[in-house]
Amino acid sequence: MAHIARDTSFGLVLRSRFWLGAGLDLDPRETARAIPDDLGLRLLKHAYTEFMFLARFLPALAEAERRDETPVTLPW
Repeated sequence: MAHIARDTSFGLVLRSRFWLGAGLDLDPRETARAIPDDLGLRLLKHAYTEFMFLARFLPALAEAERRDETPVTLPW
């Protein structure tokens, strides 16, 4: 697995890559049998849920880290 992030003008863009079965010393047909068909969908659901939760509080943490450099945006 690898997470690759880059800054953009509208925030951080994150790409995740998964190499399922990489490193297994198996014939490709055996690798396909060793990895359940629904594993990719479960990874997708996990990542979606994880990043939805992170998206709720990471912006506030980033703003708090820069509180001495940038004035805090007031909600009103």
